[in-house]
Amino acid sequence: MDMEKEYNTLREEIMHWENRQFTVIGINITLITIILGWIITKPSEWNWDVASTLLLLILTSGSYLLVLFNCFASKIGAYISVYHENGVGWESRVSEFDKKLNFHSVRYALGILYLGLGIMSFSIPYKICSKSLSLVTLFLFFLICVILIITLILMVFTPRKNKYIKLWQELKIKENQTDTVKQQTLI
Repeated sequence: MDMEKEYNTLREEIMHWENRQFTVIGINITLITIILGWIITKPSEWNWDVASTLLLLILTSGSYLLVLFNCFASKIGAYISVYHENGVGWESRVSEFDKKLNFHSVRYALGILYLGLGIMSFSIPYKICSKSLSLVTLFLFFLICVILIITLILMVFTPRKNKYIKLWQELKIKENQTDTVKQQTLI
């Protein structure tokens, strides 16, 4: 595959993963809104811990998918940076923003959005629904809370592109060394 075709294909792949992220966000917001509406209209049919656990499970699943999709896009962007741009291009330059705490990025906006949805997913059922169902559901609620918090920390505070750039650079060096050895063997 020639370099320009590979570059264009990789850029399309990045857009694919970014579009998937926004699809997940839309699905999460829709599901949370529908379930919260159901809870608000019939609070006596819900225990707060069951309702909150369900809502937080949806948010946790969605935020985990966002982390994965961001990893996929970052890995591709890092590859482009190393193999196509040689450190001079969009992907190389934009990765500089990840080196500093940047509150104007999509990662932070998503973290704030999911944190807000998480707080709503706890506070609304807690205020209007029946008491806790059992210790098991309470334990599940706290477990899901911990997993959501870990996932949000990964989403917001763990930039991956610079890590992938280093890995791709190491691989490129190994490939170049292997090519050099093969050429010397042929001589």
